[in-house]
Amino acid sequence: MTPVTVLHPQASSHSIQSEIDEFGRSVIDSVVNRRGFSFSIAVSDESEIASTSGRLEKFLLLLSAASGGTLARVAPRFSDDTLPALASLTRELPAGWKAEGERTIRYGRARQVFVSVDRPFQNSGAESRPDRLLEVVSAHRVTANWFQSRVQPRIKDQTELTIAYYGVATDGESLFSQVIENHLQAESLGGERRHFNASPTSDSGWLPYGLPAAV
Repeated sequence: MTPVTVLHPQASSHSIQSEIDEFGRSVIDSVVNRRGFSFSIAVSDESEIASTSGRLEKFLLLLSAASGGTLARVAPRFSDDTLPALASLTRELPAGWKAEGERTIRYGRARQVFVSVDRPFQNSGAESRPDRLLEVVSAHRVTANWFQSRVQPRIKDQTELTIAYYGVATDGESLFSQVIENHLQAESLGGERRHFNASPTSDSGWLPYGLPAAV
């Protein structure tokens, strides 16, 4: 197994930071070793989603620059979710990245594709199909029906694809609530950890810091 190191100053065994770190390590390990696992993380607010996913995207895009591969990020709204994330990634990347169309960033041989529920690709080719990582951000605002009809058919043959779901725990029915239930059930049967809780309780005193830089 390829060793993966994530540096995390201020991490402790019982903190939001350690939950985010463990989630990040699990996702990276699954991507690097082509394990094809899925993971979910519940956070306190959507700004934490942007911070965590942005760090993973940058790290994995740089890591895959020589070998190639496609990462994809699915978000509910183009203007509110996708554009800010795309702009943030391009600010963080070293010089040398290129834009391929409106919603694809290329660094070396690797691609990061941005997909929006309200503005899906009209003509999406094989180059937009993820084979390394699929992120579903703000999954509590994505319906299971949309995901199953628009995304699942495009990834059904990608057995080595890692999927990461980010969301805020709510009482309503959503893709995120369904995924959490599935992951907790798998854990109860003795499987590896799939769900992470980085949402503070009212008396925990925890503060969200975000995923530290992975090197």
